[in-house]
Amino acid sequence: MSTPLGELLEQIAPEHSIEPIRSAIDDAINAFGIGDPAGIDRDQFKRLMIEFVCHIDGHLAGAGGPRPSIEVYDHALCIEVLDKLYGPNGFRMAHDRVTGGYAGGLSSVLREFAGECVERVSGKRIAEAVSGFCWQMSWEDRHAVAQEYVARFGQLVLPEWREKDGAGVAANLQDVLKRHPANLLRFRRLGR
Repeated sequence: MSTPLGELLEQIAPEHSIEPIRSAIDDAINAFGIGDPAGIDRDQFKRLMIEFVCHIDGHLAGAGGPRPSIEVYDHALCIEVLDKLYGPNGFRMAHDRVTGGYAGGLSSVLREFAGECVERVSGKRIAEAVSGFCWQMSWEDRHAVAQEYVARFGQLVLPEWREKDGAGVAANLQDVLKRHPANLLRFRRLGR
């Protein structure tokens, strides 16, 4: 018998939430034309990254090609992602990697950027599903869901949260459920 928690976990399972996005982004990377990055200046690199963002977004939307650019937004997104990947001067560091050809050069920068896009997009979709599930749950409902979760996936939860009949899971239910797909993927990789 399927429970509401079981239905949510099926909906946000990695094969339904993360893997399709990863596959679409991999297709976008493979279809993206990469020219010769040697001698590319910062403005050209900025345009290249904006084109890449639009290309990924178009593939995720099913358009099969790039979406129109909103330059200010797209550039801000590029800076935000590159800063997360490479530190406070991420755009400059990525540009240096591309022009210097070290640490994998342009191909590596684009793959790492795409990996962060997978996390962002799948994370938003998972968060929407979890928020809808938890929307008007009473404390008793949260506690019952937490007990069911601990019984099925206790190994994915911090030990202190499993204590006292899963009270820690109930108190942090949205965070636990949002992290479930990524934790499940990590657990599966460790099991190999």
